[in-house]
Amino acid sequence: MGLFRVLYAMFYLWTISDYTPANLHEVPYELDWPIILNQWIPERPPPEFFELLGTAQVAGLVLLLFGYRTRIATAVVLIAGGLLESYFVSVDIEHASLFLTAYIPFFMLVCGDWGATYSFDALLKRRRGQATVDHGDTSPRFVIPTRACLVLLSALYLSAAIFKVVQWDHWFGQDQYMALDALTRRVEAAMRGFTLNPLTLPPYEINALDVGSRWGIAAFEISVFLAMINNRLRAFYTASALIFHAMSALWFLVTFTSLVVVYCMFINWEALIPESIRRGRRDISAPSIVLHGAPVVAAVLVAFVWHEWNTIQEALWFGGLLDPRRFWFPVFPFACVWWIACLWRLVRDPRAAFRPDVYPAAGARA
Repeated sequence: MGLFRVLYAMFYLWTISDYTPANLHEVPYELDWPIILNQWIPERPPPEFFELLGTAQVAGLVLLLFGYRTRIATAVVLIAGGLLESYFVSVDIEHASLFLTAYIPFFMLVCGDWGATYSFDALLKRRRGQATVDHGDTSPRFVIPTRACLVLLSALYLSAAIFKVVQWDHWFGQDQYMALDALTRRVEAAMRGFTLNPLTLPPYEINALDVGSRWGIAAFEISVFLAMINNRLRAFYTASALIFHAMSALWFLVTFTSLVVVYCMFINWEALIPESIRRGRRDISAPSIVLHGAPVVAAVLVAFVWHEWNTIQEALWFGGLLDPRRFWFPVFPFACVWWIACLWRLVRDPRAAFRPDVYPAAGARA
């Protein structure tokens, strides 16, 4: 969970690197549909209000990156990011990123502890002689936030499937639906100057593939809840979801890139670190005053530079080479290979496919 916190903060900074919060003040009122979260504010706030929220958001994310005063930083990210997101959603609900801005920090604040490992907080606790947790601890505070996000994600997928059933004629009743939509989206991408997918379009003109794709998507959305059973099914559905989103982004211009951070919650990042590195961990030898001051100074400097220059934003976007759509080009082949490996694992041992996970006792290495 500590490694996920670092990844979350970096990913969040990348997603907001092309946003200018102060521009929300200039949105025409006829395009603004306030939601419950910001209806208590009687009038459109001035640009300084949005700039202040943006500054607090960036500073909070930098503190999360270091793992310093993690609970306070999580609260700052939740409040500042949640308010900004409420205004973005009021303008364009289709590009909402509520998991990133609201659900994950909320669950972590209420019932999680992602500052217990790989953080300055944990290091300072050890300096004071206080007990710290093992990196493989599977106590509820490290499991519940992930499960809560998975339940919510399953519910959202199920609602999408229900919508397709309700709108039966729109999704299932049209001939060549996928083929026509893919062609239309490709023309739209060319007109908007996007980098076109070098891969040819799937042969959706074959009616069986077109219809099968629609039924397959609906079946996937209905069955996502099976990922709650065990790690094998969770890995299989995570890989399937990445393929689904990659194809939606590369062929149909529907990115949902912010959801990637949710799927990152289901990966055991600790297991990816070589054992030699895990055994060779060393505490930072700097004085405690430096450990207290460095994250704060970094948060202030990054927040200042963030709004004064675009240096950090350009670095995060690799000079414009990495955007929410190009992001999926490397993800797609990786997800395909991972999906095949997960499928082979399920087929090789079908009896284990639906065997629930058994977690070790709290404090034991998973």
